[in-house]
Amino acid sequence: MSEFNEEENGYGEVPAIEGDFNVEDDFVPEPLIPMGTYHGSVVNVRFSPADQTIVWTFCLNNNGGLMSDGETSVDGVTIDFKNWLPKEVDKTEMAKNGRQTKWQSKINMLHNFAEGLGIVMKDGAQILGAIADSTWVGVDVDLDIKITEWQGKFRNEVGRVKKSTT
Repeated sequence: MSEFNEEENGYGEVPAIEGDFNVEDDFVPEPLIPMGTYHGSVVNVRFSPADQTIVWTFCLNNNGGLMSDGETSVDGVTIDFKNWLPKEVDKTEMAKNGRQTKWQSKINMLHNFAEGLGIVMKDGAQILGAIADSTWVGVDVDLDIKITEWQGKFRNEVGRVKKSTT
């Protein structure tokens, strides 16, 4: 066990952890949204330059129902979805299915997403302008939500997004 040294850390006094907790006893897995189609709205859209994606945040509303814990309402929950933008290197790399380049695959996915949502996603400049102007915030959507497993952990993912029919 190491001794706390006030001079080395610069606090001037011994810091204290404010909460009394036990990680093993207090751990509760995050509740999941049951698989299905849910109504929601776009509450945020941002461009992520680091991974060249458009990150959409949807807030579920007017659904009723509870999450997997049997207590948390589905309504009010937010969930993100990413559109992967084509990069120059994608023009020469094949997509997983081997039928087309990653560039073409990403263009096709953007086209299908925009068409399903009833929005315009013409090119990078138009997309960045729409994000800056919050053009797509407030659009009502229907989301197909699924449960997936990754590295032994379960999580929700958005499978499909389309303009709401209600």
